[in-house]
Amino acid sequence: MDNPLDNVFAFAEQAYVQRQAENVLALCLEQRSLAPVHMLVEDLVLAAGPQSVMALNEILNEAEGYRSRSLDDLQRLFLSLQSDLSERGVRLSALASDPLSLLDGALPAFQERLAGMDDVEPVLASIAETKQAMQEVVSRLELLRELTTYVEDWLWGMARQWIQTLPPAFPGGSVPGGEYVQ
Repeated sequence: MDNPLDNVFAFAEQAYVQRQAENVLALCLEQRSLAPVHMLVEDLVLAAGPQSVMALNEILNEAEGYRSRSLDDLQRLFLSLQSDLSERGVRLSALASDPLSLLDGALPAFQERLAGMDDVEPVLASIAETKQAMQEVVSRLELLRELTTYVEDWLWGMARQWIQTLPPAFPGGSVPGGEYVQ
């Protein structure tokens, strides 16, 4: 990089790639589909080949950010439910030791545990709302996991392809003479 503008261009390119990764991830989550990332990744790999590694890593970084925020959302939902139920005199730990069991548990099972309590309906409504919100977050996490696996598969494929272009080496770093046959 002899030209001082090269640093500026590199920064601008990085910002552009990051913005594209953000946009495609937001679109995937909005559509609940991997189609947008499939198109972007395939276009990147076909157009730029190994030079697309930076962009693919940026997609993975953005996906990790979304994953982290989604896990925070799950925690907030659980704490909010815990607080709401506590205000109504119900200990969440008595209903479910694991917060994700709310996703599997049917409301009648919780209703049985709340037997004898006055005004059970608001408690069940709060549990139902939280269950719905948690299921949405978990489906977002599942989509992000699939997206990450997809992008990592492409990265591994490119790494394998690059390795196959290298001549074989013997221990000690010597390279055999003749042609390399795959």
